[in-house]
Amino acid sequence: PPVDDQTVVVADGRIVAVGPMGAVPIPRSMRTIDGGDRFVMPGLADMHAHLPDAEPDDTLTTDQALALHLARGVTTVRSMRGTAAQLVLRDRIAAGEVPGPRLIVGAPVQDLTADAVPARIAEIDAAGYDFVKLMGGVDRAAYAALVEAAAAHGLPIAGHVPSEIPLD
Repeated sequence: PPVDDQTVVVADGRIVAVGPMGAVPIPRSMRTIDGGDRFVMPGLADMHAHLPDAEPDDTLTTDQALALHLARGVTTVRSMRGTAAQLVLRDRIAAGEVPGPRLIVGAPVQDLTADAVPARIAEIDAAGYDFVKLMGGVDRAAYAALVEAAAAHGLPIAGHVPSEIPLD
């Protein structure tokens, strides 16, 4: 629930202290903003985004989509169909070179055999993706190989559990 009459101290773009007004020291050099009848909330996260550079029929550019996310309070975007360009953009945003929400970029995989999985996961890891997005088209053996290989590389898996894999 909302908590009234709080002080929020931000330094270098990060919240460093929160507490009741008068109980949290504010450095003299810090700029202050009277929140009055306003409120502060954490940034929102879009955990299933498809950015325009991976969707050829989208009418927005990636820059426009990310600007809209920021304008609506979305500070983290998990791209479920990542591209090499998104990896570059993720790093540029993190370095403060361009404005945008924090990007978490997934590498889409589908239609793999169990034998092909280890090499594909190694490629994904080497490219610097943050997670694996399973699109489908794998049998039980390939799914098991995917889970094992992703874990070995420290990569989470998100996406679709194929209907061929019973949830027992």
